[in-house]
Formats: sequence, C-alpha cells, structure tokens
Amino acid sequence: MKRTLYELFMECDWNVCRVPWRIYGENNKLICTNYSVETGDEFDDMQVRSYSYSKNKDYVRVYVK
Repeated sequence: MKRTLYELFMECDWNVCRVPWRIYGENNKLICTNYSVETGDEFDDMQVRSYSYSKNKDYVRVYVK
C-alpha cells in the first residue's frame, strides 16, 4: 500500500514525530531538513518510497517520489 508523507506522519507514534524528519527526493537529494516544522502543504502529498531511523535515532530519513 502506498502512502503519502502526511499519512505516514499521522500514523506514527508520538515519539517518532518529535525527532526531525529529513525528506529526500530524486537522486537522494535532501529537500527538507525538518518536515514537522515546515509550513505549507508542498510535501504532504508526496509518495513515500522508504523510511528509516538514522543510526543514532536522532532523526527519521524519508525517501519520496
């Protein structure tokens, strides 16, 4: 099942939402350093390819199309 970034964010546990979400687009280019702080809806409808915690669990890495 494909999800949008907004759907994934809303489904997550509160603790996961408290760390920065770094959003990566085409060619693994960073397009947003902290999704939870960004204003506007420009990232909400992007389809999530994959996501994971960073090694130290200090941010979430999300890849979108």
